[in-house]
Amino acid sequence: MAKFFDVTSVYAEEDTLVLTVDGAHYRIPWQTCSPRLAAAQPPERAVIEVSPSGYGLHWPLVDEDLALRPLLAVAERLVDIEQDTHDRIPEMKPRERVLAALRHQEPDRVPRFEIWIDALFDELGQSDPASVYAALGQDCVMMPTHHPPQSNAWRNGVDEWGRVWQDGMFTTGVVDTLADLDRYSPPLEYVEQFYDEDQIRAVRAAYPDHCLIFGTHIGPFTASYMAMGFERFFLRLSTDMDFVQQLLDARTDWCIAMYQKAISLGAEVVVLGDDAAHGGGPMISPRMWRQFILPHHRRIVEALDVPVIWHSDGDMTRLLPSAIEAGFVGVHGLDVLAGMDLAKIKREYGQDLVLIGNLDVRVLFDSDLDAVRREVDRCMAQGATGGGYMIASCNSICEGMNPAAVAEMFRYEGEVGGC
Repeated sequence: MAKFFDVTSVYAEEDTLVLTVDGAHYRIPWQTCSPRLAAAQPPERAVIEVSPSGYGLHWPLVDEDLALRPLLAVAERLVDIEQDTHDRIPEMKPRERVLAALRHQEPDRVPRFEIWIDALFDELGQSDPASVYAALGQDCVMMPTHHPPQSNAWRNGVDEWGRVWQDGMFTTGVVDTLADLDRYSPPLEYVEQFYDEDQIRAVRAAYPDHCLIFGTHIGPFTASYMAMGFERFFLRLSTDMDFVQQLLDARTDWCIAMYQKAISLGAEVVVLGDDAAHGGGPMISPRMWRQFILPHHRRIVEALDVPVIWHSDGDMTRLLPSAIEAGFVGVHGLDVLAGMDLAKIKREYGQDLVLIGNLDVRVLFDSDLDAVRREVDRCMAQGATGGGYMIASCNSICEGMNPAAVAEMFRYEGEVGGC
């Protein structure tokens, strides 16, 4: 019996043409294609008809050369698939899917790994955040935490780490002396106040097949420049590195205590949020990073017995060698707004790092659902081949996004995520 495969997108990527056919991505060497095909989009009904004995093409374009050769190449591959289906990967549970990707294995489908989706909770009228992750088809759920009631974090005033907040927004930091550092370094036992163990057990019981992840933005670099304020921190990097190292040591100790507690409560993957870059690249040179910050990241990774993923906004491309050296299993974000090139990063670092994210959040603020689908297709095509990729936005789901666009992103990820 013949099967019909819809061709849903076509685009060029350096020396390769990428076609999306029924959610699977096919990469055809550019020299076999008509140059005009890169600018083409499939007509309303572009189809490859395949049976074990051969194939047929239904591509209603006037210029036959525009489509014929690359589609023939794809059709030949589809015939092979139909002739040998027993090698398909069995269906996995969400946890198995995530852990396979973290081992650089190819799972049954591309895992969905959106970490921060808080903005959707009110939109969906949900008081149970974990249920939102599951309802959206995510393969992970976030371990619930809360700030102690006495903390000023994300509120108003100076919090226990020396960060100054105004109406929920960080403004600067007050740590300037060793006395300040002592005053604004809570005892490690304070981590106990961030967890509701009954709530965590309830989440684990409700979603036993999902991967339980823990993520915060308390990385030693971020926590240090927030404690001191940007200007003071970066000035002291060159004038008083001894003091900065003491601050980094204290914040690293806190990270380790926080993450070890989460792991003791069942966290299977840790996401270390440590923003280190902006649109122009790293906040400090890769040489300084390797000398001053990498040892703290390595200490965190070595203290934990679960996979650790590093999240950073901005263009962190030049810091990826340090991510590998520190022992991170992967990196999250891959900020496309800052110019991070998923296809290039996959080629250069995909053997050593699991890549997570890169979906352009700008399409989620608009109403063009075709643009959302094209962006999902791009990420799948550039990242998913060979495993070691989990799809997510390049940052997070935040207020102001178009709910219809966000919903379509999640829906379409599920539709086309088969490897």
